[in-house]
Amino acid sequence: MVKVVIIGGGCAGLGAAQLLLKNKQHVTLVDAYERFGGRAWTRPDQGFPFDLGPQFIQDPEVNPWTGIAKSLDFELLPRDDKAAGTYYRVQLDGVWQDRLGTPGINEVQTLLDEGYASAEQSDNVPPIAQSPGASADAVLALGSSQYGSIAESAEPWQYIAADRERQAEGSGKVQFVKDGIGTLVNAYGHSLQKSFPDTLTLHPATVVSAVRLRSAENLVRICAGEQVVGDYDYCIVTVPCSAIAGIAFEPPLTFERTSALTYVLLGSYKKVAFCPKQMPDAIAPSCDYYVYDGALGGCWQYFRLPTAPQALICVASGNFAHMLDRMDDETVVAALFKVLNAAYAPAEIVPPQKPMLTNWSMQPHIRGAYSFTRYDGGNANDPTALNARLELGKPHGGGRILFAGEATWVDAYGTIHGAFYSGERAATTILQQAGWA
Repeated sequence: MVKVVIIGGGCAGLGAAQLLLKNKQHVTLVDAYERFGGRAWTRPDQGFPFDLGPQFIQDPEVNPWTGIAKSLDFELLPRDDKAAGTYYRVQLDGVWQDRLGTPGINEVQTLLDEGYASAEQSDNVPPIAQSPGASADAVLALGSSQYGSIAESAEPWQYIAADRERQAEGSGKVQFVKDGIGTLVNAYGHSLQKSFPDTLTLHPATVVSAVRLRSAENLVRICAGEQVVGDYDYCIVTVPCSAIAGIAFEPPLTFERTSALTYVLLGSYKKVAFCPKQMPDAIAPSCDYYVYDGALGGCWQYFRLPTAPQALICVASGNFAHMLDRMDDETVVAALFKVLNAAYAPAEIVPPQKPMLTNWSMQPHIRGAYSFTRYDGGNANDPTALNARLELGKPHGGGRILFAGEATWVDAYGTIHGAFYSGERAATTILQQAGWA
């Protein structure tokens, strides 16, 4: 039996832990929080499950969390694809209209042709619809479509397209967990704790400050501040890429890895969740909607939550979310309601109680939503940027220190199954090196 310490109890950490435990290894799991899940976190504050992080199980046919949910008797709800639609709400000639289709190049071009916007083109920034007058305040900027910042947590000109293009092709289907993704992940962590009480040790609310390879003993020492957590045969680091800089490594991280950490970053993703006093009839279930905030210069995506149709989830991303994260909650909520109430008058969007908001950019030990690979002005095949995720997933310290997390899984970064698989990959490497596989 080998002793393995896993830093981070999110989807990647649990993916690694379950494989090691099932192969009769001893696992110590250290996490800065007192819960399992990391960025998978559900809050029920307003009577419905609100996922602050991941919202659904993507590609359920190949996603391990589908089987985990069923094994733990979690109810899964598919999205109604027959009723699904994507609309962007604009004000044309003083009248609010819903236009079918994801706002993008074609839709913006249509508005240009109709004289509602003007476009500018430069070498580094794609065409952006800009408002020449009040009637075009709701014209959606090209960089805010679901094919841009909503998907990547960064603007289209900030990430490399080649990174997205090499992702594994999925079915495009999703399933929602009725009690929330975070509730599921947390429950899975507790199920492992119950199933392996003798071989799983937990250190919650423990922030790791140092990971030191003790070459003479061939052990990895984990420290939290001045306190030694323990010495282990192997260590798997699953914290977000933004948190790695807060850990001192011995031996120091390689130049290649530190360079990769300047390319793979966490973007911004803002959510506001609430139950309106009156849900507008125009907001149909299973549909995505977009509206542009002309005052703040950003786009909101919003939809009714399939697991709680009375709830509305409003999402911002990229630079707009980055800006919102630096505002106080009251200012963000006031700006959002001003746009929604104008778009759906006379319906009263304002909720009876304070909405729930996320702020991943300011969340300690995380500092961002999910990963994107920075575009630095080079070509799409720039090897430093293109290989950054691969570099982050390489072992360190003679193979005793391994890394996992959604940022290291090229085929499905930014997903709960990508994180889980990356944890399994690290655990498999340890089992092979130790002669257990």
